[in-house]
Amino acid sequence: MMTVFKSYWSYWVYWNRQLGWAWKAAQSFLILMCIFLVFIVLPSYSENHQVRDEFQRMQVNQQSYQADLESKLSQSPARQLAVFEDGFPNDSTVVDSIDKLIALAEERDLTPAEATYHVVNNAQLNLISYQIAMPLNGSYTEVAGFISDALINLPNLALDNISLHRKDKEDEVIDVTLTLTLYVKKRTS
Repeated sequence: MMTVFKSYWSYWVYWNRQLGWAWKAAQSFLILMCIFLVFIVLPSYSENHQVRDEFQRMQVNQQSYQADLESKLSQSPARQLAVFEDGFPNDSTVVDSIDKLIALAEERDLTPAEATYHVVNNAQLNLISYQIAMPLNGSYTEVAGFISDALINLPNLALDNISLHRKDKEDEVIDVTLTLTLYVKKRTS
């Protein structure tokens, strides 16, 4: 194998000495173009195909989403409202949701001293809302992280109000009162 390579190499060196500068420049240009093809064009060509495939998948998803949206919009308002209400968890999950809310607060080292809530029963909707007032104290980043975690992990939770109070401007601990609303679906009899 090495002998074959040496013979080709010696053959290339011999012909390279016989060529003029124009042929050497053309040969160098050809080698550079081969390198450009291998390291630039072929990888971008493959990436272009991946992007094109992803774009086609996105178009198909958009078309199915559009068809789904049009079918939902063509429904009666009463049916649209029923579909909306079906997206909420049942009222049997309230205790679990509040436990999860307290656990998320404890993960951020924010233990609420006491939380109060009152139930608002909406006569027009098939939803019950639990308005929760939760006093906390901790650093701003802990409170902001807790709010973010709570809204991500409990999609039926809404943040209504935040009240911040700092005793001294150098104090890192802030007193926060959060007003949250937890929406659940009424049990059907």
